[in-house]
Amino acid sequence: MNRNRTLKGELSNKRTFTHKATFMYNLLNMKFTWLWVFSLVIVCQSSPITVQLQKNGKECVYIDVDDSDCKISYYFAVQEGENNAFRVSYELWSPDDTEYPMIYKDDEEQGQWTFPAKHTGEYALCVIGDEYPKIVDLDIVQICFDQIPKPADPRLIGETIDSSLVRTLQDSVNIIEDQLQVLERNLKLYKSRAERNHHTVKSIASRLVTISICSIVLVPTIAVLEIIIMKYILGKFKS
Repeated sequence: MNRNRTLKGELSNKRTFTHKATFMYNLLNMKFTWLWVFSLVIVCQSSPITVQLQKNGKECVYIDVDDSDCKISYYFAVQEGENNAFRVSYELWSPDDTEYPMIYKDDEEQGQWTFPAKHTGEYALCVIGDEYPKIVDLDIVQICFDQIPKPADPRLIGETIDSSLVRTLQDSVNIIEDQLQVLERNLKLYKSRAERNHHTVKSIASRLVTISICSIVLVPTIAVLEIIIMKYILGKFKS
């Protein structure tokens, strides 16, 4: 009898362990599904807009925020500028003040910032050019974690979820999401820097070609002029 009870207890423990392992697997699978969906939404919504900033022109991008619990993330970078002029001024406008921008900076090649949206309404990111036309990437998005739908998994219906475990998983997912956003911004910055460096190298190469051609033409011209002048001077002395 005792042996049967022991076997039943071991069998019950194994079933409990299997049940918990299955529950953990399903919960992790659902969490990573949410993370994948969130990453896909972020990538689709955060594609920068490339604009051509005319001489002394101004270009803006806008976003309408409906929830004050969201975050605003903006990014801009000058991709190309005439005469290697890569600096612009930029403004960030919030819906609570239409007279003065919440941020204004001069002589910036690129910039990014993420901040909580304290007010609902329309936010705007504007770049202002100088006497040289430029090509600029602009991006402003809102990040609202509650906007991602969380489908109910039928395998978890009726399960008792450990709140501490869920909190730990949510913290881990949030950390991964933040790291993905930082990685995405860094990739954009590296891309902008590489394009600017490439444009600078092309500009220097074109100038070197121009200087070389001018030198090739100028040196024989000066030599011919020297010969003509020397002949003229010698002819004067002989006469």
